[in-house]
This record gives sequence, C-alpha cells and structure tokens, in this order.
Amino acid sequence: MTDKYFEDFYKSVVVLANPKTVLNAKFAKKEIKKKVIRADQLVKYIKDIYVNSKVTPYSEEGLLEWANSFLILHKEVEKDYTGKYDKYRINNSKSEIDNEVLPEKVATSTSTNTIINVEDTDI
Repeated sequence: MTDKYFEDFYKSVVVLANPKTVLNAKFAKKEIKKKVIRADQLVKYIKDIYVNSKVTPYSEEGLLEWANSFLILHKEVEKDYTGKYDKYRINNSKSEIDNEVLPEKVATSTSTNTIINVEDTDI
C-alpha cells in the first residue's frame, strides 16, 4: 500500500540553499527541473502543492495520529564508539610519556639554521 500511494503523500524536492548556486540543467528532463527549487521558493512551492492537491486535508487530530505512528516506529540505537576504538588506545600513561619519551627526543634532536642564497642557486 505504501508503494502504491507514495507519490500522493510524499513529494521529493531538491532545495538549493545557496543563492549563488548555478545549476547546469540544460540537458535535464523537465520532471527533474521541476523538482529543483531555491530555498526562497520553498514556501510558495509548498502552498502551490497544497492548493493543487486532490487529497482531503487532515484534521489536527489526524496529523497528530500520523506523526505518532512515525514515533512508534522509531527504535533507539545506542552505539559504543569507545569500544570500537579501544584497540587504538595507547597503553602508556601520561606520566610515562612525559618522563621517558619527550626528554629522549629533546636530547637527541639538534637544530641547525640553513641559509640559502637565492643568487647562488640554479632556481
């Protein structure tokens, strides 16, 4: 039943939010061009669809019942991302890193200044 009446209840539209967007729709089909609108035309588009609709308007109670049917279908899914990335966790504590790794790198690294004369190079 959903597939049969989908186009009557749901209208798919592409809304362009950026007013500077240039859409190259020269070779697009007419039904595709009608589904692409700009954000400032969205309210007018919805009103036109509502006026031209053959479906009888819902009462407020009917709309509330319809919205609640979607809420009933909602399933809360909890994801544990910390468990997913535990294998990448470093086993050293912060004090070990401060005491062992950093002094070694600082002690072994030396800085040298390199000056290149542009006149002497073959650039």
